[in-house]
Amino acid sequence: MTPLRSFILPALWLIPLTVVAQTALLTQDTYVVPGSASNYGIQATMAVAAGSPANRSLLQYDLSTLPSGTVSKATLVLFVKTLTAPGTLTVAPAVGPWTETGVTGLNQPIGGTPAVTSAVISASQVFISVDVTSIVQNWATGVYPNYGFLITGNGSVNATFDTKESTTTSHPAELSVSFTSVGATGPTGATGPSGSAGAAGATGPTGAAGQPGSGSFFSATFYLNSTIAAYGTAHFGAGLLNISPVASGDPTYGSNSAGPFAIALPLPVACTFDSLAFGTLSNPFLSGLSAQLFIYSGTIGTFSGLSVNAGAATPTATGSLAAPAGSLFWIQLSGLQSIFFGSNTYLVNMTAHCQ
Repeated sequence: MTPLRSFILPALWLIPLTVVAQTALLTQDTYVVPGSASNYGIQATMAVAAGSPANRSLLQYDLSTLPSGTVSKATLVLFVKTLTAPGTLTVAPAVGPWTETGVTGLNQPIGGTPAVTSAVISASQVFISVDVTSIVQNWATGVYPNYGFLITGNGSVNATFDTKESTTTSHPAELSVSFTSVGATGPTGATGPSGSAGAAGATGPTGAAGQPGSGSFFSATFYLNSTIAAYGTAHFGAGLLNISPVASGDPTYGSNSAGPFAIALPLPVACTFDSLAFGTLSNPFLSGLSAQLFIYSGTIGTFSGLSVNAGAATPTATGSLAAPAGSLFWIQLSGLQSIFFGSNTYLVNMTAHCQ
């Protein structure tokens, strides 16, 4: 029977993975004696002991110069300079900042969750390797800051290790980090065939009614002249429609000292009035004006909702008010004062849509 690995290995070779091993830069190494105010930052060795005094060592590396990628392996290598008593070591992350020339047994950082608690030391003048992958992965992914390693002794161990200041054996501690990086994304493959059409979806709800159909848009602007008379003209379709507010509720004409108005013409088609609004009023006396849209189709009636006061915060009224074909309409103003406002002062505007 053909071994299964003959099929598995070629498939693995197709994965574009790259493993890169780098040595991190050692920036600080020293040791402290708990309870002592002495600093040993310039010593050629660092000590670890489980007895009294319980010496403990500190190391820190600069990881910023290492390549990007996922940390797959991290190994701390120590050179045992001297060994007075064998035993084991615990290697944990330091929790809190420290400096090589400022740390003492009185301000030393505590240790976090250790990566290993039983690294064996049994001889001097040899190298020992400690797996610290979990600590370096947590630094690389930002789980906690890189404050370096804290090394403590277990049992009766008593040993010293070379520091970067050593000029004899010169074997400072090394941190070797392996990274796994994924290769570049390959080209996009060809587009696959289209799938079969799905079933028709359920019919959606009926939408809101729209505006009247494709008819004409109609608007009129009224003004005040020097004799406080309202007048205006508006276009309807391609022709000109004269529009006149009238006196005493008469739907056909009106007059004032400036002369008669044009006769109000009937709407040739049905219309829907949309808005009635005051314009910008420069004279404060105009703020007391009110406007009302009227329609005449046999009897005079008032469209509720299309009345507006010039002094309102938003002097605009909107609605959807129907006027049948043949109707006469006009704007009635109230609150006028006999005062000169100048000719063609912008006053009120109305809009409508017609069939």
